[in-house]
Amino acid sequence: MMSEEKILKSEELNDEQLDEVAGGTMQQIYSDVEFLKKLGMDLDLPDVRQLRQLEIRHVGTVVQEAWKEIGIHCDYSPYRIVGNRYFLNGEEITQDEARIHAIKVLKGQK
Repeated sequence: MMSEEKILKSEELNDEQLDEVAGGTMQQIYSDVEFLKKLGMDLDLPDVRQLRQLEIRHVGTVVQEAWKEIGIHCDYSPYRIVGNRYFLNGEEITQDEARIHAIKVLKGQK
């Protein structure tokens, strides 16, 4: 099994993917989609390279629901410049901390 750090490192977007996204919030959403899919979550969205063609609110809603299934509240707004906010048990955490939690939940580690 991959270490948590190695999994997180593998989720970085390449230059082509970065060119297709606008702003931190969009980049975070697209990155979350790829991350959660790699962990085995069945998101009703196409490959990240095709996401730019979808309406962003739909993508954001799907990602919020996916995070909610594993106990994370993702405060997402397509109009926020500073990026998404993630909460676990009412406390704000970083995106990396949310991902580590996701790994533990989805891979059965406690």
